[in-house]
Amino acid sequence: MSCSVLILHGLRLDSRATTYQHTLSFSRYLHGCTITYANAMGPLAHLEQESFDVAIVTYELLAMRTSPLWSLVKDRIAGVLARASWKIALPQDDYTAFKKLDDFCCEFEFDVILTPIAQDTELLYPQCTRTGTFIGSVLTGYWETSLNSTVDKFSLPWEQRDIDLGQRVRLLPIYFGQDAQMKGRLAERLGVEAKRKGFRVDVSTRESDTLIGHDWYRFLGRSRFTVGRMGGASVGDPVGKLAYKYKQLDKRFGHLPSNQWEHRLKLSRYPRGNFSALSPRIFEAAALGVTQILEEAEYFDGFEAWKHFVPLKPDLSNSGEVLATMRDEQTAQSIASEAHRFLIQSSQFSYATFVDEVASAFPPSCHALEGSSHVIDNDVLLFGESGAWITDDDLLSLRQYAARRNVKHLKGIEGEWNAWVESIQSRALDIRLLHLPWCSAFIALSTDGT
Repeated sequence: MSCSVLILHGLRLDSRATTYQHTLSFSRYLHGCTITYANAMGPLAHLEQESFDVAIVTYELLAMRTSPLWSLVKDRIAGVLARASWKIALPQDDYTAFKKLDDFCCEFEFDVILTPIAQDTELLYPQCTRTGTFIGSVLTGYWETSLNSTVDKFSLPWEQRDIDLGQRVRLLPIYFGQDAQMKGRLAERLGVEAKRKGFRVDVSTRESDTLIGHDWYRFLGRSRFTVGRMGGASVGDPVGKLAYKYKQLDKRFGHLPSNQWEHRLKLSRYPRGNFSALSPRIFEAAALGVTQILEEAEYFDGFEAWKHFVPLKPDLSNSGEVLATMRDEQTAQSIASEAHRFLIQSSQFSYATFVDEVASAFPPSCHALEGSSHVIDNDVLLFGESGAWITDDDLLSLRQYAARRNVKHLKGIEGEWNAWVESIQSRALDIRLLHLPWCSAFIALSTDGT
């Protein structure tokens, strides 16, 4: 008898391609199961009559804990979660509203939490730690092997790459501690030094310069080197109020030095720890043949400095050696090739491996998984051809929106958007409460996946 697995997700039409890859990986690589995908904001009542061996709650759904909708979301999924014998949570950015996350996992009696935070998890999950919930480690993201042929067309030959050092980094707010901005500051500082030495540099931490989808792949494919380190935070925000306090103080005082923010936000009262995690960009850069300059640290067993990456000291004291390596094309290309072999060709950091890791946390009765899985999209009730709740015109508008789901395009389709929302509201769904619509897990299959 096959293991029945419920994937409770929160995919939206503006979710990034990497989010889709993470959530849809179970449909691709989990074997010998009946897998049901259900959006937390979709029709759920009929699922409360079914039973599931395992329920997996994905990270984009758990991210709703910072939204005013969180109580509504919990109420909507409570009856479905009650029908699962074994529960697995896949959170990310655990340091954000971590008390809400800890409360949720205890309230619904989760058996397993798999988080990218490898250290100090007892500070973020004090209740779950006391009750004996298993807390294990996974990465924030992996490499989707089906993208190999896609990224190959964006990976330019070394001599045609017109960016010597390229990077886009988001600076986390200062209220998450000094570590929250170290990744971006490291990139900025090395960018300044490289530019001073005559290298072509395109490094930015501005939100307006963010690149997604194929634009990001094109950018990497034009870059010879990129720079990075572990991301994350050193201060935990229990219920998400630090962001509000920061905004209020920022309005009152404007720009302040980081040490003054520490005092005004009273960060000493909040939990401090090593809440760092590795971004999947390390795999994207390797897949596109970019030589990676990484802060000197231990990343993976067997992943070696000067063989797979160029090590950069946190204080940039060896920047001269790093910049000299940037002029040594033979060494640089050799390092990029070795990183590609280790991170991509080995498949040990693929989504297939991730799904195997999650499956290893299933109860013993679900461990012997063989053969193909039967995948069900619960939201076919709304989007499917049989007994569809929306017209063909509505569905066409929806798919057109999904194909260009970047928020900045929203104004161009306001008429379609409003008509679609009204049609959904009339069916008494909670879609009207969202800034952007939720979607079927497989709506991405009607787009190019960018």
